[in-house]
Amino acid sequence: MAQPPDPHELYLHVRVLVGVVLGLGLTRILSGLARMVEHPGRNPVSATHLLWVAVILLSIIHFWWWEFALISLGAWRFELFVFLLLYAFLWFVLACLLFPGDLAEHDTYEA
Repeated sequence: MAQPPDPHELYLHVRVLVGVVLGLGLTRILSGLARMVEHPGRNPVSATHLLWVAVILLSIIHFWWWEFALISLGAWRFELFVFLLLYAFLWFVLACLLFPGDLAEHDTYEA
């Protein structure tokens, strides 16, 4: 009879997948900031946008740090796994909304 998987092995699996998604969000934010520094006159920056960038950046880092506490979770359920993935996807989507791939339709990062 098959043994149930070790919770620590499941945690590692979840941590890697969520870490990849959060890493993509961090990459999007950092590359957007690098584009701003690289081409400062291309799209004028607003203080509101930079504030949102700081909030989302710190939130992603905080969620990644908080994720380490999940090692103490004894049993993993699929619903929790999906919730964590959707939460990580949300941070990635927010990062993409802050730095869209194409700003041709917009003059600035405002509205």
